[in-house]
Amino acid sequence: MIVLDLNLPKKNGHEILAAIRRQADLNHIPTLMFTTSLQSHDREKALSLGARGYFNKTAGMDGFNAIAAEVAKYAFRRKAAEV
Repeated sequence: MIVLDLNLPKKNGHEILAAIRRQADLNHIPTLMFTTSLQSHDREKALSLGARGYFNKTAGMDGFNAIAAEVAKYAFRRKAAEV
């Protein structure tokens, strides 16, 4: 699993996600976008580029724990499907 931040310093997460999807040896890896952006067009673009999930960063440990639980559920669901 690859977890990307949308707001990276040199290339944004959308650019990196597009590059990952062009790489035959990487494009099968599930990719999740993790961001502070609440813009619907950012979410839609990430999903259209092949992100399997889009998570908004939240302030505080409760928000972080909720997101971590969702990511873990996704990861374990995929792992169980592969067995």
